[in-house]
Amino acid sequence: MTSKRRYSVLSVLLAGFSATSILGVGLALYVGLGAAYENTRNLWVMLADVDLTSVQRTMQERMDEVDKRSNWVAEQVAEGALDPSFQYGWNNAMRALAAANMDVMAYGLVTGERQFIGYNPDDMSVIRRTLPMDDMLFSELAQIRGPATSRTGFPRWDPYFDKTVLTSWVPLFNDGHYLGTFIQYLSLSNLSDSLIRGREDLPGTPFILIGGNRVMAHPGLRDWGTNTASKLIDDANIARSPIPLPTISDISDPVLANIGKSERIKTERDDDGEKGKGIQLSGLELDGKYNLIVTRQVENAAISPIIIGMHFDEELFNDEWERLVLASILGGGVLVLAILVAIVMSRQFTKPIRKFAAAARAFEDEAIASADVPQLEGSRIREYDDAARSFNHMMIAVHDRERITSLFGKFVPQSIAKKLLASGTDSGAL
Repeated sequence: MTSKRRYSVLSVLLAGFSATSILGVGLALYVGLGAAYENTRNLWVMLADVDLTSVQRTMQERMDEVDKRSNWVAEQVAEGALDPSFQYGWNNAMRALAAANMDVMAYGLVTGERQFIGYNPDDMSVIRRTLPMDDMLFSELAQIRGPATSRTGFPRWDPYFDKTVLTSWVPLFNDGHYLGTFIQYLSLSNLSDSLIRGREDLPGTPFILIGGNRVMAHPGLRDWGTNTASKLIDDANIARSPIPLPTISDISDPVLANIGKSERIKTERDDDGEKGKGIQLSGLELDGKYNLIVTRQVENAAISPIIIGMHFDEELFNDEWERLVLASILGGGVLVLAILVAIVMSRQFTKPIRKFAAAARAFEDEAIASADVPQLEGSRIREYDDAARSFNHMMIAVHDRERITSLFGKFVPQSIAKKLLASGTDSGAL
């Protein structure tokens, strides 16, 4: 008869415990690490979305107020309540506008001779300048034949103000006669400052793009204006005309310069319908580093499509990842310690069983009639202690019967046999 391979209780318990523990803990760590990393990424995407939404709302509210002011001036002129040619009344009306927070850099009237006569709302100082002939304002005015609502000009770097500016203007008509253009200059440099303000110690680089590749706001826009734009306006060919905004390649931001090479990452927000509308998450591998880019397109923009966004270096998640790895190592250490404790405990639990097996093998060795009857020690475990005492009683009984058989056979009365057994020796003396 072929003998089957047998396993010890220790190996069975240890194998079962190790398999279930390692599988369970490993699966938990694998799923947990992946989920934690993704949740961390989604958290930063959500925070970036909140910041971008705030910037978009601020821009929209700012432009709405500016447009309302322009349209109000145009309506007053059209109704005859305000006349740009009446200098005293016009100046009083302009000063009255500055009583409220205008949130503009300059405002005033552009005459038919390209003369700008305006004010600085901060101190109401008078600004007089002649606009360059190639200013886009005049090419747009040439297409207007009558009253119109406020228009928003394309952003550019204005060398006069030495800042990135955005213009809101409206032609002024009264009884079909063109009287000039009311114009307001908004500083986009303040917009770049507002993107940075409060984020000095926070990761991520915010930006605003217009026209696909023109940088409207960026932390590096000020340096570009101070260095590159200043050199350009010294060229006689520029003639102090407005300078187009820098492209994404002109700003010292390699991630922004290569944004066209980024690959879109699908997130749960893509399935949220209106809730996730406009938000896009992309990834870009650049110089051995992985960058995440969060962008949002401004809906119903008055000018060319505007994209506001923020990009992060993946190293942002390193601290969180290292913390998760450390937690995994500690978890693995606890698992190893648990296995070692299980080995020690299992050996203690299987020790009585091994003694049972050793005592039982005495039957096979045919030494049950010897004077040395195997005796099992008691145990602190109740079940093992009961089993040991029962086994000891059984062994004594079997030993006695074996001695009776070996000494007397079947010819001595049982009472005499008991007395002989009670004597404790095999001499035969009663």
